[in-house]
Amino acid sequence: MFLLLGDPSDPCCSAVHDALHMRNHDVQMISYPLAHPQRTSWWLETDRTQSQLLLADGTRLSNTEIEGVLVRDTWIDTHGWQADDLLYMQAEAQAALLGWLWSLECPVINRYPADIWNRRHIPLPLWGPALRRCGLAPIKQLISTDAEDLAAFGIDSATYAPLTDPARYQLTPEAITGLAKLGQYTPVCLLPAFSQPLHGCVAGDAVIWQEPLNNPELDRAVADFARQIGLPFLEIEIATTAAGLEVIDVLPFPDIRRFSTEQQQAIAGHLADTLVAEGSLR
Repeated sequence: MFLLLGDPSDPCCSAVHDALHMRNHDVQMISYPLAHPQRTSWWLETDRTQSQLLLADGTRLSNTEIEGVLVRDTWIDTHGWQADDLLYMQAEAQAALLGWLWSLECPVINRYPADIWNRRHIPLPLWGPALRRCGLAPIKQLISTDAEDLAAFGIDSATYAPLTDPARYQLTPEAITGLAKLGQYTPVCLLPAFSQPLHGCVAGDAVIWQEPLNNPELDRAVADFARQIGLPFLEIEIATTAAGLEVIDVLPFPDIRRFSTEQQQAIAGHLADTLVAEGSLR
């Protein structure tokens, strides 16, 4: 049986569920495997591990019966929790879930490393070395606390890009003044002007763009990047700058709602094929 871990309303989970079902595979969609209404038993030793899930419908699954797992955004139900208790329980639950995912021997998309699992948004400079090794250029950035540097960089319609958040803000003269004040307390990250960004999605061995690019070399570089960082399902954002085609952001938790219905179905099909193919090679 294949497990899809995520919100039932997630279009990605729904599409992959349908794709696997059409391929005649048993599949279950679970919002969170280690919490009610599921029951979990996990025996962990130095040289072996076994686990068993009791699903809400009464199905029992040992770790050896799980053929593959797709990991989406999985969080415990927040209803009824006080804020302090909720933060603690979410941290404990997420730590346990990450350990369990790494204990599985079946294919897991995505089997996240702890730094991504616990942070969700990784600043672009940290992706830089891996991007460059694959022939991809991250966009030039200024990270500074110097008011004159920030003002000079912002003259040509720069963009404010917080390092801890994927949001971006187009600068106005008034905003540049405000960022200079912010720079007195923390480094500020600015991006140069760029064209309308384009999102691409890596799904297994396929790279699907919002608009056709007909650039096989770029597709190979993006797929190679995904393989190097061990994430067969990710989203990448590119744009044209004065220096050429550059990477604006890497999103390890893709949002396929940015893509057309046809593209979403293609992404789901490639993910299903990847799970089935890798499972057959176990």
